[in-house]
Amino acid sequence: MRLKIYRALLSSLLLLHVSSIFLNNLDWSPFIQCLYPYYHPYIQWSGQRQDWGMYQNPDQFDQQINYGIVLANGVNKKSSATLENSPRMLYFLESLFTQGREQEAIVYLKWKSTRIEKSQPLKKITLQQFIRETPPPGILPKTKEYTLQKEYVLGSISSTSVLQQDQKVPGDSRE
Repeated sequence: MRLKIYRALLSSLLLLHVSSIFLNNLDWSPFIQCLYPYYHPYIQWSGQRQDWGMYQNPDQFDQQINYGIVLANGVNKKSSATLENSPRMLYFLESLFTQGREQEAIVYLKWKSTRIEKSQPLKKITLQQFIRETPPPGILPKTKEYTLQKEYVLGSISSTSVLQQDQKVPGDSRE
């Protein structure tokens, strides 16, 4: 008798778990909106939030993310964030640009400014996203030049900071 109760309880919990994940990945609809308050706390608590990006069309742009550093003596240095970071960090950096997360960009640039080896105090640090259009398979790219799409600037590294986001490429479908 006790085994049947445990089996029924375990089966119910597994059904709720799988159902919650399934419902969380369906497109938003009135039906999902009704159920959302019931399953979403479990999704958040258990860390099961997933975005099924593998089923989306890929971006039509090749991108580079770079750091720009200006020291107090006027020396400019540039380095590639694309080459020096792990894939997880690159997803984070890309999301700063694609999701317009300005406040997170400021916090990240402040953190990055404390981790940079420098001979002089920093005057400004920037995080820049450059893109170029990806040609269809089998066709060579028309240009090898990357165009600045967005830029976050943290100036006068102190308690006050300035953030800028500018130079968007016209026709970018991710906006």
